[in-house]
Formats: sequence, C-alpha cells, structure tokens
Amino acid sequence: MKHSPDAIRTSIEASGLSYAEIKFLPAEKLMEHLANYNEENPILIGGGDGTIRSCAAVLMKNKTPFGILPMGTMNLLAHDLDLPISLNEAASAYAKGMETLHIDTGTVNDEHFLCCAGLGIMPEASEYRENLRKNKDITYLPKLTAFILDRMNTEHLNAVEIEVSGQFKKMKTASLVISNNRFSRSDSWGAEHFKKESLQDGELGIYVLKINSFWDKLRLIFKLGFGGWKTDPVITEWASQSLKIRTKKAHELISLDGEPFEIPTPLLFSVKPKSLQLLVPLQQEALA
Repeated sequence: MKHSPDAIRTSIEASGLSYAEIKFLPAEKLMEHLANYNEENPILIGGGDGTIRSCAAVLMKNKTPFGILPMGTMNLLAHDLDLPISLNEAASAYAKGMETLHIDTGTVNDEHFLCCAGLGIMPEASEYRENLRKNKDITYLPKLTAFILDRMNTEHLNAVEIEVSGQFKKMKTASLVISNNRFSRSDSWGAEHFKKESLQDGELGIYVLKINSFWDKLRLIFKLGFGGWKTDPVITEWASQSLKIRTKKAHELISLDGEPFEIPTPLLFSVKPKSLQLLVPLQQEALA
C-alpha cells in the first residue's frame, strides 16, 4: 500500500523530521486522542481533506494548532497551503521549521469545512464513487464520469432558493458549491485548478451550475479535468460572508471536504475569519 504504516514510518524517518512518537489510530480513537491532547509537542496529522476537517473541528475547540501531512486523493487544503503533496517532501519541509498560520473556516449550521461544501452532484458522486470502490470495481472511473453526466440532466435538477446579500435567488441547479474563500482562476491540470489564492479573505465563494446542452456537459467535464472550469459560461459565481439556502427537503445531502453528510434545512452558511491555527513549514509565502 502507498500509505501503509511501514511506508509512512519510513518516509518520516527519511525526511529528517524529529518526533516523539508516531500513532496509527482509527477515526474514533483519533478524535478521542485529540480531544484529550495537552502536550507541548506540535501535532502533524496525516490524512485526506475529510480527515483533516474532522480533526480541525476537535482541535479548534481547545485552540491547538496542528500541521498536515497530505495522504488523501485530492489534498485540496495542502494545495491551498502550497504544501508538497509527496509525504516525504511534506515531512522534509516541516523538518526545516514550522510557523503558525491562521486561516478562515466555513460553516454550515453546526458543521465546519476547510475547502468547500457541495449540494447535488458533489455529494452524490462521492457516495457513488465509494460504493464502486467498496465493490472493487476496476471500471469505476468511466462509470463515475457517466454518473456525473447523467446527474446534469434536467430531471435531476434541484430547486433551491439562495438568500445572499439581502437578495433572494430562485433557481434549479445540478450542483451548488460553497467554498471557503474563492477559487482562483487557474488553467493548471489536476487539483491545482481548484486552488485558492488565499484562505484569509474572509469570504465564501458561491458557484452555481446551469447546463443547457449536451455540449455544455462535455466541455465542463473536460475543463474540470484540465482547467478553465471557473470561467465557463455554465458557471455563475458570487461571493459573500454568509448565505442561506432553502430547499423542499427537510434534510439535504451535503459534501463537506469530500465527505457526505445529511444536514437539516435551511442551510445557514458563514465564514469565520482566521479561526483555525495551522502549523505550516517556514517560508510559506502564498498566504502571508
């Protein structure tokens, strides 16, 4: 395995990063450990965006700063922080020294998110993908693409009412994404084109998808993979410090940093400026 315990330990030891101990804990034990953490040694947590989000929710309560070692699929937060995506390189960067960076967090009702929240296609595709992976379906990528294309069809559009900046916007959309600060305009390939220029602007980015034709679908799928999606005409963008979303459902399936949750409506979104303390390698200039 790419991130087996032995491989992780080997990478950290090879990086030159000094440490008191390395723990491998299941999610429940990890949350319990962090809730009771009272040591002076800095904490580095390895995992994907969903794991980091869960840990942040615990550590924010006692104002404990922590660093991240990217070990997920997308590693969006690591990209935002300009951290190396290789585990060994990230650990090596931390080995040269650390500093504390205060970043914004997004909230929806009582839940936090560090990257983005999504309604519609995003959480539905996450659940579909995990089911394919559990069944060890080696054809999951083309099946996932077909699933996303199908969910853009008219019969799957969700009716929503968005209250933002004192205005009410009613619409039907296949996908609605709220990001912790705006996505930057990027034509880079891969996760880089979901990157933010800052996590300290104190605002939410709001992105609504409206597909009008089959060619809109194909063009957007291409741009999601290769860059340029943000400026496509099927995407509408706003920015605000808060918003309210109403739907016809009592609960909505919401993706928070890649993990699906059922959350009661209405959905109250807001941003908490510089509310999370993160440890980052020294000389991180992108968010200074």
